[in-house]
Amino acid sequence: MKEIMKSMVMKLLQLLIIASVFAMFSFVFADDLIELEYGNEAYEEFMSYKLESGYDYQVSDDKILRIEDHVLYANRFGDAKLIVSDLNGNFIRETEVIVYFVGNELTPFSPATINKPYLSGYPDGTFKPKNFMTRGELSVILCELMPMELKVGNSYIDLHDDHWARDYLLKAADYGFISETSEEEISPDAYITKEMMAQVIYRYSDYMMLDLLTDKVDLVDTENVMVYHAINSGAMMVFTDQFEPESFLKREEVVKIINYMSSRKIQTSGQYFTDVDFTNPLYLHIQASAK
Repeated sequence: MKEIMKSMVMKLLQLLIIASVFAMFSFVFADDLIELEYGNEAYEEFMSYKLESGYDYQVSDDKILRIEDHVLYANRFGDAKLIVSDLNGNFIRETEVIVYFVGNELTPFSPATINKPYLSGYPDGTFKPKNFMTRGELSVILCELMPMELKVGNSYIDLHDDHWARDYLLKAADYGFISETSEEEISPDAYITKEMMAQVIYRYSDYMMLDLLTDKVDLVDTENVMVYHAINSGAMMVFTDQFEPESFLKREEVVKIINYMSSRKIQTSGQYFTDVDFTNPLYLHIQASAK
């Protein structure tokens, strides 16, 4: 009798263990599919997914997904896998993850939507749209768009401590957005050329983990990979077969490129700058940069 009772107790314990394990896994990993949203109209509650603690998680494609503090985030649209293991590294299961793009315009830059203001203009309330943009001004824009932290902080003989854009330039150079003009110089007040802007676009896409290659249409004859990517992605336009890499870019032209890069919504009201109104063809782009 005792043996029978002992056998029944053991079986009951085994069933309880199996049931608890099954319940635990069914609770933690109930979803065979995780669906996320990304884009300029995505809802915040659908842009991340809370993961249970006590397990190890990896993603099959870190261009699409990332994990921070047991929360799964979307970097861009696409399909990927969430690999779940126990803390000893033993594989448990894979879960499919689909990230949907939600927005108005689908471009190679669409997954990197940024709608925060990045320009405030000059102290007198003007924008000066026809002025050429300087390397210092572009560095400020880039630092407003992306959370860059100074890592190396090289020194340059032409970048003085009291230069208004010093910290921004050092960060932009540190991340490869702004190139040195020599071993000791960075030319903070020099104008941005089209070739330099192509480098910014290329570095930005790499930083945001975007793939700019579309249909590989040869829009211009160039061996410069950065120029090719910038044109082929639609971020920079050419109206002839000449790119003119050394020509300078106006402030209004740079704003249009930045808006395209950040998949910005080009719709606004009011007037932010005293020297910009609806007669300017790029009026909405300039307004959107400050909204």
